[in-house]
Amino acid sequence: MLSIVVTIVLILNLFAIIAVIFLERRNPVTTMAWLLALTTMPLVGFFLYLLFGRGFTSKKALSLQKQEERFVKRIVDRQLGDLSGGREVNATYKQLMQMNLKVDQALCTNNNEVKIYTDGKEKYEDLLRDLQEAKQYIHLLYFIIGNDQIGEAVFKVLKAKKEEGLEVNVLFDALGQVKDSMKVYKKYKKAGIEVNMFSPLKATASLKANYRNHRKLVIIDGEIGYIGGMNLSDSYQGMDKRLKPWRDTHLRIVGGAVALMEMRFILDYRHVSGRRMEHMVKYFQRKEHFTGTVPIQIVSSGPHETTENIKLTYVKMIQSAENYVYIQTPYFIPDASFLDAIRIACYSGNDVRIMIPGLPDKRFVYKGTLSYVEELLEMGARVFCYNGFLHAKAIVVDDKMCSIGSANMDIRSFKISFESNAIMYDQGVAEAYRVIFLEDEKHCKEILLEEFKKRSWFERIEESLSRLLSPLL
Repeated sequence: MLSIVVTIVLILNLFAIIAVIFLERRNPVTTMAWLLALTTMPLVGFFLYLLFGRGFTSKKALSLQKQEERFVKRIVDRQLGDLSGGREVNATYKQLMQMNLKVDQALCTNNNEVKIYTDGKEKYEDLLRDLQEAKQYIHLLYFIIGNDQIGEAVFKVLKAKKEEGLEVNVLFDALGQVKDSMKVYKKYKKAGIEVNMFSPLKATASLKANYRNHRKLVIIDGEIGYIGGMNLSDSYQGMDKRLKPWRDTHLRIVGGAVALMEMRFILDYRHVSGRRMEHMVKYFQRKEHFTGTVPIQIVSSGPHETTENIKLTYVKMIQSAENYVYIQTPYFIPDASFLDAIRIACYSGNDVRIMIPGLPDKRFVYKGTLSYVEELLEMGARVFCYNGFLHAKAIVVDDKMCSIGSANMDIRSFKISFESNAIMYDQGVAEAYRVIFLEDEKHCKEILLEEFKKRSWFERIEESLSRLLSPLL
């Protein structure tokens, strides 16, 4: 009996190899990684492929419908015409704006106010206040909604708002915090709140287990939006004893960019719930009272896209640097194009600094990050290890532009997860984040090349294995 099962699995393994080579248009590095797993570990490799290797097929469900597409395209064409028709826009911004309009239909709004959070407690205090003051509706999307203190505090506010008659829609990822997912879902459902889980962990969904919704979006009354790296969990306000101190970055936006966050939420919610959100026009009412001046594009990406939108944004930002590039990321596992962009920036004389955690939350992935450090140092970049866990996903260039969002600088965020970032074209915001980065450096240890080269062979082997399998992580 066992031999029959093994034979069947080996035959299926052969079909998986054929699919990887001939049917799926993958990056060659990813293809080789899967072939290595399937040929050297047939049984284990096949089940890993079933869980994590299959391509994402629900592409249309996460995209604009034809009527919506036509509406957005008219605005995109108008903004592209403005940029090419001599509109006064900084040349550095112009090309990146054009690219994001073309690859992601990322409309640009110029009337935004921005507040940057580097402390979870402050972010949650403001979020709770804004939720309490909501008048019409609340849309909330997180990778993780914890069944803990902050999770309970937000739940109580949402429950009260639902009882007041407001529309409350909640979406979170089923795999973000597996042990609490069903508890949270049932609690919200019992309270009468419209709640859905992205890819719930059931038999029919397990074959898409690798594709997770990693976005963090909150939209309140179409006027206030939150976007960044912080989930809804006590860990993000420094209550994880294992990963202290915890350093993260998040944004509060008031302005036109909130409508673009709304569009992303609606597409995700519609895909998961399987139903249309009625009277959508109410979410996109023209608002004349915004007084901010920060231009913002909301750029999103995911496995349903034909291009890696956020990665292209990162690469273009790095390529545009004339003075400096400062990067913060918990996971640094780039592809060749991203690494080459860093190399070009270094060789062109830019001050390139990359900040990573000093404490790992996932040891194997962290070793993958460390496998790139020697190469980065040799090309002239400076690498800093934060004294604690760094979860911020940010890049700031030349006091001109800054990106903050959910996307790490790794292959998973580039290709596999659903992500959203805010790209801000503003000197004030960029300068503010440069100051934040330099302040964070005071809590870091800089990695020096000669010292790093002294690590043991065992550490090098760990790094090499992690790097080899990084396309699958």
